[in-house]
Amino acid sequence: MKFTIDEEYDKLSKREKRIKLYFDQKIVLDDFLSSGAITKAQYDKSFNDLTAKMNILGDDKFKEVVAGIAFSDGRFLIAKRPEGKKRAGLYEFVGGKVEKGESKENALKREFFEELGVEISVKEEFASVLHFYDDLAVHLTVFIVELKGVPEPKEGQSLKFISAAESGEYEFCDADEEILNKIKKLPVV
Repeated sequence: MKFTIDEEYDKLSKREKRIKLYFDQKIVLDDFLSSGAITKAQYDKSFNDLTAKMNILGDDKFKEVVAGIAFSDGRFLIAKRPEGKKRAGLYEFVGGKVEKGESKENALKREFFEELGVEISVKEEFASVLHFYDDLAVHLTVFIVELKGVPEPKEGQSLKFISAAESGEYEFCDADEEILNKIKKLPVV
């Protein structure tokens, strides 16, 4: 599911963002029900699950995160999370948390520089996903980026450029799976 995010969204508090995302998800469920894509029973279960997940999340359990997809010669950059971090050993797109008062684009530039020592140009938003882990919820906004140099791991992670066809050989963080599916649908990757 893709959410429309604008400058006004960036100004919202974490609590306001959680509420907006909750209602955005509800609108999608309502649309599915009215179009006949899901049954009333499926709607009720999905709505109750969504409500329960949102209710147990405090502001400290909701994270606004960004990631970048850097393409090169039909391949894209992935990073393996280092030992000692949650979801260690899983692959992900480079990125991280958006700090208070920071735009998503600036957060992404900061994360690429901190993690890989490289500057980037942020090109366009590619996708947006709301994902619930057991310990937190993340609203992940993914951008297409252009590297301005050669990335070098600064935080113990390993880096690879892979093709969409090779992505099945790697275990990714759950929030990135929807992004991978969208990449696989691109005409030439």
